[in-house]
Amino acid sequence: MARSMFASFQHIVRSPANPIYEKVTEGHISDALKGIERDSQRDFEDAQRQRKFNLAYALIGCAMLLSIICLFLFSEDSSFKSTLFVSVTTAIGGFGAGIGASQKLFGRK
Repeated sequence: MARSMFASFQHIVRSPANPIYEKVTEGHISDALKGIERDSQRDFEDAQRQRKFNLAYALIGCAMLLSIICLFLFSEDSSFKSTLFVSVTTAIGGFGAGIGASQKLFGRK
């Protein structure tokens, strides 16, 4: 967004025959730059928030993995181990499929 606005201002400034060129004042440019700065600040805050959520997801995943490993290692029941293994692999597969679907749906990386 910021780059497109900046490019449009450059185009206006470079073509003096354009009637908009005469109407653009310093106030307009200042307002546009403030908007660009707000967009940049929002992008930065979103990135920070996303990093915090990723950290929380990683910590939750590690805690779940450790608890599953402990249950798997210290359990004597063979049927419990197979049920636990199937449940965990199904959950991991569903989680991965959900991430892939959301990335495809929303056009992320």
